Amino acid sequence: MSTPPEGNHRPAQNGGHAPDHAPAGVAERIKDGADRLLLASGASAQGGARDVLVFDAARHVLYSNLPALDVGELPAVASAFADRGKAMMRGITLCGVRYEVHRYHPPLVYGRTAVLEGPGREQESVGIALCKTEAANGEMTVFALITYAMPALSARMVPQLKRFCKEVVEPLQQWNKIS
Repeated sequence: MSTPPEGNHRPAQNGGHAPDHAPAGVAERIKDGADRLLLASGASAQGGARDVLVFDAARHVLYSNLPALDVGELPAVASAFADRGKAMMRGITLCGVRYEVHRYHPPLVYGRTAVLEGPGREQESVGIALCKTEAANGEMTVFALITYAMPALSARMVPQLKRFCKEVVEPLQQWNKIS
Protein backbone atom coordinates (compact mmCIF):
# COMPACT_ATOMS: atom_id res chain seq x y z
CA MET A 1 0.00 0.00 0.00
CA SER A 2 1.46 3.37 -0.98
CA THR A 3 1.20 6.28 1.39
CA PRO A 4 2.43 9.86 1.35
CA PRO A 5 6.08 10.34 2.29
CA GLU A 6 7.40 10.70 5.81
CA GLY A 7 7.76 14.20 7.18
CA ASN A 8 4.12 15.27 7.07
CA HIS A 9 3.92 15.22 10.86
CA ARG A 10 3.29 18.88 11.46
CA PRO A 11 0.42 20.76 13.04
CA ALA A 12 -2.46 21.58 10.74
CA GLN A 13 -3.20 25.19 9.96
CA ASN A 14 -6.41 27.11 10.58
CA GLY A 15 -8.66 27.29 7.56
CA GLY A 16 -8.00 23.73 6.48
CA HIS A 17 -4.81 22.15 5.34
CA ALA A 18 -4.02 19.50 2.80
CA PRO A 19 -0.38 18.35 2.56
CA ASP A 20 1.85 19.77 -0.13
CA HIS A 21 3.13 16.33 -1.23
CA ALA A 22 -0.26 14.89 -2.22
CA PRO A 23 -1.09 15.28 -5.90
CA ALA A 24 -3.08 18.44 -6.50
CA GLY A 25 -6.21 16.50 -7.43
CA VAL A 26 -6.19 14.51 -4.18
CA ALA A 27 -5.49 17.50 -1.93
CA GLU A 28 -8.07 19.66 -3.72
CA ARG A 29 -10.73 16.95 -3.66
CA ILE A 30 -10.41 16.44 0.10
CA LYS A 31 -10.32 20.18 0.84
CA ASP A 32 -13.33 20.90 -1.40
CA GLY A 33 -15.31 18.07 0.18
CA ALA A 34 -14.40 19.18 3.70
CA ASP A 35 -15.31 22.78 2.86
CA ARG A 36 -18.70 21.62 1.56
CA LEU A 37 -19.24 19.53 4.72
CA LEU A 38 -18.38 22.49 6.95
CA LEU A 39 -20.44 24.96 4.90
CA ALA A 40 -23.50 22.75 4.50
CA SER A 41 -23.70 21.81 8.13
CA GLY A 42 -22.70 25.24 9.43
CA ALA A 43 -25.44 26.99 7.47
CA SER A 44 -28.11 25.08 9.35
CA ALA A 45 -29.85 26.31 12.47
CA GLN A 46 -29.35 22.77 13.79
CA GLY A 47 -25.60 23.35 14.04
CA GLY A 48 -23.05 21.27 12.23
CA ALA A 49 -19.51 20.10 11.75
CA ARG A 50 -16.91 22.39 13.21
CA ASP A 51 -13.76 20.31 12.61
CA VAL A 52 -12.75 17.87 9.90
CA LEU A 53 -9.72 15.57 9.99
CA VAL A 54 -8.72 13.05 7.32
CA PHE A 55 -5.66 10.82 7.72
CA ASP A 56 -4.39 7.55 6.28
CA ALA A 57 -3.35 4.27 7.91
CA ALA A 58 0.26 5.50 8.12
CA ARG A 59 -1.08 8.44 10.17
CA HIS A 60 -0.29 11.04 7.52
CA VAL A 61 -2.70 13.95 7.70
CA LEU A 62 -4.45 14.40 4.36
CA TYR A 63 -6.62 17.27 5.60
CA SER A 64 -7.27 19.06 8.88
CA ASN A 65 -8.76 22.33 10.03
CA LEU A 66 -7.82 21.60 13.66
CA PRO A 67 -5.52 24.39 14.88
CA ALA A 68 -3.95 22.31 17.67
CA LEU A 69 -3.78 18.83 16.13
CA ASP A 70 -1.31 16.54 17.90
CA VAL A 71 -0.40 13.87 15.34
CA GLY A 72 0.85 11.76 18.25
CA GLU A 73 -2.82 11.12 19.08
CA LEU A 74 -3.62 9.62 15.66
CA PRO A 75 -2.55 6.02 16.43
CA ALA A 76 -4.91 5.93 19.42
CA VAL A 77 -7.71 7.51 17.38
CA ALA A 78 -7.31 4.88 14.65
CA SER A 79 -7.14 2.09 17.23
CA ALA A 80 -10.74 2.83 18.23
CA PHE A 81 -11.68 0.22 15.61
CA ALA A 82 -9.42 -2.51 17.02
CA ASP A 83 -11.55 -3.51 19.99
CA ARG A 84 -15.09 -2.51 20.96
CA GLY A 85 -14.52 -2.90 24.70
CA LYS A 86 -11.40 -0.76 24.69
CA ALA A 87 -13.03 1.88 22.51
CA MET A 88 -16.00 2.13 24.86
CA MET A 89 -13.73 2.22 27.91
CA ARG A 90 -10.99 4.56 26.63
CA GLY A 91 -13.03 6.78 24.35
CA ILE A 92 -11.30 8.96 21.77
CA THR A 93 -8.84 11.71 22.67
CA LEU A 94 -8.38 14.47 20.12
CA CYS A 95 -6.46 17.70 20.76
CA GLY A 96 -6.26 16.72 24.42
CA VAL A 97 -10.06 16.43 24.79
CA ARG A 98 -11.59 13.09 25.75
CA TYR A 99 -14.77 12.03 23.97
CA GLU A 100 -16.83 9.20 25.44
CA VAL A 101 -17.69 6.56 22.83
CA HIS A 102 -21.43 5.84 22.85
CA ARG A 103 -21.76 3.89 19.60
CA TYR A 104 -19.44 1.34 18.08
CA HIS A 105 -20.71 0.24 14.68
CA PRO A 106 -17.69 -0.24 12.36
CA PRO A 107 -16.96 1.45 10.07
CA LEU A 108 -18.32 4.13 12.42
CA VAL A 109 -17.49 5.03 16.01
CA TYR A 110 -19.03 8.08 17.63
CA GLY A 111 -19.77 9.79 20.93
CA ARG A 112 -19.55 13.06 22.89
CA THR A 113 -17.66 14.93 25.51
CA ALA A 114 -19.13 14.86 28.97
CA VAL A 115 -21.64 17.62 29.60
CA LEU A 116 -19.92 20.54 31.29
CA GLU A 117 -22.18 22.61 33.47
CA GLY A 118 -21.50 25.60 35.64
CA PRO A 119 -21.34 29.39 35.51
CA GLY A 120 -21.38 30.47 31.89
CA ARG A 121 -21.62 26.87 30.65
CA GLU A 122 -25.11 25.93 29.67
CA GLN A 123 -24.76 22.20 29.04
CA GLU A 124 -21.87 22.38 26.60
CA SER A 125 -21.14 19.14 24.80
CA VAL A 126 -19.20 18.36 21.63
CA GLY A 127 -19.83 15.30 19.49
CA ILE A 128 -17.29 13.29 17.53
CA ALA A 129 -17.73 10.80 14.71
CA LEU A 130 -14.99 8.67 13.16
CA CYS A 131 -15.29 6.67 9.95
CA LYS A 132 -12.81 4.08 8.68
CA THR A 133 -13.00 3.59 4.95
CA GLU A 134 -10.97 2.53 1.95
CA ALA A 135 -9.78 4.48 -1.07
CA ALA A 136 -7.77 3.63 -4.20
CA ASN A 137 -9.86 0.55 -4.94
CA GLY A 138 -9.30 -0.83 -1.44
CA GLU A 139 -5.54 -0.27 -1.35
CA MET A 140 -5.58 2.65 1.10
CA THR A 141 -7.19 2.77 4.53
CA VAL A 142 -8.38 6.27 5.35
CA PHE A 143 -9.94 7.69 8.51
CA ALA A 144 -12.30 10.68 8.43
CA LEU A 145 -13.33 12.41 11.63
CA ILE A 146 -15.65 15.29 12.41
CA THR A 147 -16.53 17.13 15.59
CA TYR A 148 -19.80 18.98 16.05
CA ALA A 149 -21.25 21.22 18.73
CA MET A 150 -24.71 21.34 20.20
CA PRO A 151 -27.38 21.48 18.97
CA ALA A 152 -26.02 19.14 16.26
CA LEU A 153 -26.66 15.49 17.04
CA SER A 154 -25.13 12.26 15.78
CA ALA A 155 -28.44 11.39 14.07
CA ARG A 156 -27.74 14.25 11.66
CA MET A 157 -23.96 14.38 11.59
CA VAL A 158 -23.08 10.69 11.16
CA PRO A 159 -24.98 10.44 7.84
CA GLN A 160 -23.15 13.56 6.65
CA LEU A 161 -19.80 11.95 7.52
CA LYS A 162 -20.83 8.74 5.74
CA ARG A 163 -21.75 10.75 2.63
CA PHE A 164 -18.42 12.64 2.79
CA CYS A 165 -16.54 9.32 2.91
CA LYS A 166 -18.53 7.81 0.06
CA GLU A 167 -18.43 10.83 -2.23
CA VAL A 168 -15.02 12.33 -1.42
CA VAL A 169 -12.68 9.86 0.30
CA GLU A 170 -13.49 6.51 -1.32
CA PRO A 171 -13.01 7.72 -4.93
CA LEU A 172 -9.45 8.94 -4.14
CA GLN A 173 -6.72 7.31 -6.14
CA GLN A 174 -3.53 5.91 -4.67
CA TRP A 175 -0.31 7.86 -5.03
CA ASN A 176 3.26 6.68 -4.77
CA LYS A 177 5.86 7.71 -2.23
CA ILE A 178 8.06 10.54 -3.33
CA SER A 179 11.75 9.69 -2.86
